Amino acid sequence: MKILYITRKFPPSVGGMETHSYAFYNALRSKEEINLLAWGYSQIFLPLFILKVILQVGICISMRKNAYDCICLGDALLSPLGVLFKKIGGIPVVCIAHGLDVTFDFSLYQRVINRSIRRMDRVICVSRYTKRECLMRGVSESKIRVIPNGVSIQRRSWPPLSKETFLELLKERGVFIDKDTRIILSVGRLIKRKGIAEFIEDVLIQIEEEYPNLVYLIVGVGKERRRILRVIEKCALEDKVFLLGKVEDRLLY
Repeated sequence: MKILYITRKFPPSVGGMETHSYAFYNALRSKEEINLLAWGYSQIFLPLFILKVILQVGICISMRKNAYDCICLGDALLSPLGVLFKKIGGIPVVCIAHGLDVTFDFSLYQRVINRSIRRMDRVICVSRYTKRECLMRGVSESKIRVIPNGVSIQRRSWPPLSKETFLELLKERGVFIDKDTRIILSVGRLIKRKGIAEFIEDVLIQIEEEYPNLVYLIVGVGKERRRILRVIEKCALEDKVFLLGKVEDRLLY
């Protein structure tokens, strides 16, 4: 099968969708013939990438009707391209839906994306939540497949950490816990829509009452860091919540 994979989130840019796109592409190319059109830089210049894709792919499939057996789009924002390419070449289009790419709260965006994503042949949702959002926007349930994001243990190039080594590494970052401590972990950018501050203030404070031997470790950087620190201080959870910043992969595994 000849597949064209188009994504606007790809290394060297860093983020969850970039990681997903990179892993998806590498897994797929080990099994199928796949061509990649990827943008891995600032989204400010995304219109230039979109124009390049329209010209390159549009000319290709209009001249060669069997250029690709399938087109896969990296997220819902690209679904209007899928509508265009289906019209030009009649090629089946699969779109991956992550979350914000479906729910972004702007009326014009919603009108365009909702109409476009409904016309995809398949929509791969990374969670049941995303599936619900797609259903609310009129995507047929028969078109939707849920494939949750996962972690590739095989990528690990180091032996697993012992509990003792893990605790020592945490001590180096100012986190002193024992081997029986329960751990809640968040990994991601510290931005408002992740809801970390709200989780601490509205949820964690209640969980902590029932499970006092518990800590919340937050991995990541972002502009919400100061607000999160204020919430931690407000809730008097300085000994329960720790912002670790960036950490090496071996600590996460």
